[in-house]
Amino acid sequence: MTEPRFWRAQTLAARAARGALYPAAVLYGAGQSLRRQLTTPVEAGVPVICVGNATVGGTGKTPFCLLLQKLLAASGLAPTFLTRGYRGSMAGPVRVEARHRARATLGPEAEGAIVFQTTVKIEVPASARRVVAFCGIARPDRFFSALEENGCVVTARAQFPDHHFFTAADLQRLRARALKEGAVLITTEKDLMRLAPGDREGIVAARHAVAVDDPHALVRFVRDRIGH
Repeated sequence: MTEPRFWRAQTLAARAARGALYPAAVLYGAGQSLRRQLTTPVEAGVPVICVGNATVGGTGKTPFCLLLQKLLAASGLAPTFLTRGYRGSMAGPVRVEARHRARATLGPEAEGAIVFQTTVKIEVPASARRVVAFCGIARPDRFFSALEENGCVVTARAQFPDHHFFTAADLQRLRARALKEGAVLITTEKDLMRLAPGDREGIVAARHAVAVDDPHALVRFVRDRIGH
């Protein structure tokens, strides 16, 4: 899905569009509330930590989950990931193994509250200074801007819908553009993993690294909540 421009724009037309859709948003919220009331909870048998956000995407849930998994594992726990498998074709639950082809079968990917401050930085391979950047994420401009802030010369940008499955034709066009520009093809880690292993040759990934202001307090907070 491509994010509509009126979601964040402050023009008169954008505000009018949001206002016109407000009744639909109210109905959608009521439907979600009813769904929760009619849902029968299932006992998982293990503590469950849900990582979410108040927007559709692009806020760094995946790198934060990776950080949290690393911190909890270092504290002696054995966390694992459960994902919906967006647009995947396999009936679940499925334990993901190396033999699975992610893009074809599994899908891509208040008051009184305790607040932890996180920082996100992007790590670019040393070989990637002059780049053709592409991605299929919710907020592509953040990725492109981060590359430039890290000293990359972005000669061309290609943005695709969120969770896009890259086709052979897509990659052919991107490789041709990179060759023309004399640049390296670069994308996000998430997008790279949606490519078949054989399609990743010649493409580098920029890594999103997340840090939290007090990792020990975060681990204590989680362990207290799950009773471990």
